[in-house]
Amino acid sequence: MAQCGGAGVKLLGIAEGVFALTSIEHLRFFQGAEYNSEFKYVIQNLRISSHIIKQSGNAYMAGQQVMEATWMSVKVK
Repeated sequence: MAQCGGAGVKLLGIAEGVFALTSIEHLRFFQGAEYNSEFKYVIQNLRISSHIIKQSGNAYMAGQQVMEATWMSVKVK
């Protein structure tokens, strides 16, 4: 989910450079995931600067929420 959030930031052209995941601040699983199932990720940008990206997101499988998380990434030199 963090990779999808990072790809979204890149596609929007909001931040330049390479960012690395540094922390997962909150993570909660609601149910197991089935192999070969499609997921929908809903990502929210909480903070974006030239050096830090903080995001949160939810993952859905067949319309049911399976996970929520909040994470932070920092720019790598």
